[in-house]
This record gives sequence, C-alpha cells and structure tokens, in this order.
Amino acid sequence: MELKKISNLAGIMDRILKIVQIINYILMGITLLSSIATMASAGHLFQSSYTVNLGNYILKMKNSGNYDASQIRNIVVLKFLSMEIFCVIYAYGIHVLRYILRPMKEGQPFQNGISLKLRKLALVSLVGGAVHQILVLVYNNYKISAFDMKALFNSDLLLDYSHMYNINITFLIMAIILYILSYVFKYGEALQKESDETL
Repeated sequence: MELKKISNLAGIMDRILKIVQIINYILMGITLLSSIATMASAGHLFQSSYTVNLGNYILKMKNSGNYDASQIRNIVVLKFLSMEIFCVIYAYGIHVLRYILRPMKEGQPFQNGISLKLRKLALVSLVGGAVHQILVLVYNNYKISAFDMKALFNSDLLLDYSHMYNINITFLIMAIILYILSYVFKYGEALQKESDETL
C-alpha cells in the first residue's frame, strides 16, 4: 500500500517536473536570443531614459550620455550569461530528479546509480554556483565603471564612492546537502540489493 502511494506521488511529481523542464528550456532559448540581440544593439540600449539599480535605490536617469555603451552591453550580456548558467544547472537538476523518480514510479526507490547522479549534481551545483558568484562580482564591477558616479552624485558633500561585495553561499550548502544525500541513497541501494538477493 505504501509503495503504491510512493509510486503515485512519484508519477505526479514527474509530470510536474516535465512541465518545469519545458519552461526551463524555453527560458534558456529566450535568454540566449536576448543576449545575442543585446550584443548586436550595443549603441541603441537607451532612448530617452534608463534606470540604475544600486541595491535598495533605483535611480531613473535621463539619457544625457553619461554612461559607457560598451560597458552597459557587457553588463546586460553578463546578466543573461548568469541566467543561462542557472537555467543549465536547473535543467541538469530536473534531469537528475526525473531519473530518481523513474524507479520510484515502479516501486523501487533505491535503484543503482542514483547516488552517483546525486554526487554529480552536487558537483554541478558547486561549480555552477561558484561561476555564478564570479559573474556577479564582474557584473557589479562593470556596473560601477559604466556610469560616471561622481557626476550622478554631484555634491560637495560626496567625497568618494565604493562598492561592497556580498557573496551568497547557498550553492555551497546545497552541494553539501546533495553530497550527504548521495551517501544516504548509496546505503539505500545496498539495502535494496541485499533485499533483492534475499528474495
């Protein structure tokens, strides 16, 4: 009875993940096309106005040419590249989850190979997260250098400006959890094998 519930739930989750997978592939395509279009139209990004996002502050600026168009193009391309990396990581994650759900739908939750897939997913999460953080740092540097900050904050009270870097380590925690989970599944695989041999 419990295996039947697991099998039904795994089937529902697999169908949901299939829909999410299709949406993710569409987003990957849109992101890639947007990145190419941005690179092609570097000089026409801003018409009459634009906004500058500075953390908690969003400045609406008039287009007076106080920005470097090539730097702006680099900022937008880096943003799209970062999104593309996330989409690739999600695509692989969904692929692994569907691989794990496949034997669960048949009533065998601990099939051989699942632990190895989880370890690979942990590695992809670690590398992808690190690359994403590097892209964020480069993106923020481009953002600072693209605009004439002293002109934006033209005041006798402003002595200087600087940028504070924040690093998000969520990807590291996720990689550790997946790595530990792979050993739980490895133990489950050994028990499943022992059970199959006994029967």
